[in-house]
Amino acid sequence: MAPHRGHPPVRDFLARFADVRRARMLLLADIIPTPREGTAP
Repeated sequence: MAPHRGHPPVRDFLARFADVRRARMLLLADIIPTPREGTAP
């Protein structure tokens, strides 16, 4: 991240991208049921 230190917009974009990716993973985790052992589909 050192090369981007002089470019706040790039750093903000990378931080926002990480937040969006984390939120998307959480949403997918809520939508997709986790497979539980011993339960029939």
